[in-house]
Amino acid sequence: MSELEFQRCLREIKNGKKESLKIIYDYYGHVIYSYALSIIKSEDLAKDICQDVFIKIWSNGSKYSNNHKAWIMTITRNTSIDYLRKYKREDIVDEINVIDNKDMIEDINQKLQIKESLALLNKEEREVVILHTISDLTFKNIGEILNKPIGTVTWRYREAIKKLRKRISL
Repeated sequence: MSELEFQRCLREIKNGKKESLKIIYDYYGHVIYSYALSIIKSEDLAKDICQDVFIKIWSNGSKYSNNHKAWIMTITRNTSIDYLRKYKREDIVDEINVIDNKDMIEDINQKLQIKESLALLNKEEREVVILHTISDLTFKNIGEILNKPIGTVTWRYREAIKKLRKRISL
């Protein structure tokens, strides 16, 4: 979604056109959910966060200035952190349903391997990897979201990739 399309949607939302919020949701819903899930580690809470983010987009559109991706991801990050404060980390339990389907079991195994690999990274490295690979943000946008210089973001990403490659080669 281009910057102009996003601004048009915000104007239409302000004028009460709910369909424009759906357009933003269709474009960014999965990215917001994935980023929230990477922080909160609970599928149910990630869904709640996703809803809260869209409520904030709906009600705070007038506060938007520029770079909609960074703005949306910052809202997602801050909302997720608020949830972490509300629901202490030790109270959040990972949810894995028992499934007999072979394909689903393989999918779960793959997700567990990815999760185990990401667990090797520190919080900052994990956040940069997820924002760059899953959310498809540039290092510049990630720097804006995390309030870090682009050099620091790039360095963290490279260090994280080194760790992940080392893990994969074992």
